[in-house]
Amino acid sequence: GKDLLYAALPLISGDQVAGFIRVALPLTRVHQKTGEIKRAVLWIIFGMIIIALAVALVLSRSLAKPVREMSLVAQRLAQGDRKARVMRLSSDEHGELGKTLNLLADKVESAIQELSREKEGLSLILSTMVEAVAAVDASSRILAVNPAFSRLFNVKTEEAQGKPFQE
Repeated sequence: GKDLLYAALPLISGDQVAGFIRVALPLTRVHQKTGEIKRAVLWIIFGMIIIALAVALVLSRSLAKPVREMSLVAQRLAQGDRKARVMRLSSDEHGELGKTLNLLADKVESAIQELSREKEGLSLILSTMVEAVAAVDASSRILAVNPAFSRLFNVKTEEAQGKPFQE
C-alpha cells in the first residue's frame, strides 16, 4: 500500500537481456526532499526581499538627504537669511541643483546690495536738497519726503508716507 517511485534498467549479457535492475524509492521520501527544497527556496526569497528592502531604504535616504538640505536652504532664504547656502555639493544632479540655488542666492544678495546702495544715494540726495520734495507713486500716495518738506508742511516723514498727496 505505499506509493513508490520506480526506476528500472535492463541488464544485458552479450546480445540478450539477462534481467533487469530495479530500484524503488518510497514517494514519502521524495515528498520530504521536495518540501525541504521548497522551504529552502522560500527562506532564500525572504532573505532577498529583506536585503532589497534594506538597499531601497539606504538609497532613498541618500537621495532624499540633499533634497531636504536644499529645501531647508530655500526656506531660510525665503525667511530673509541671505547668507544661507547649500554646503554639500555632489557631482550629480543634486549638486547641480545646489550650485544653481547658491548662484541664485548670490545674485539676489548682489541685487539687494545694489538696491541698498542706490537707496542710500537717493536718500542722501533727497535729504541734502533745500527744496521741499515728495516722491509719490502712480496712485498719488506719498512714498517719501525730504526734511525740507517735513519742515515746510510741519509733518513727520513717517506720518506722510502712504497718505494721499492732496492731504
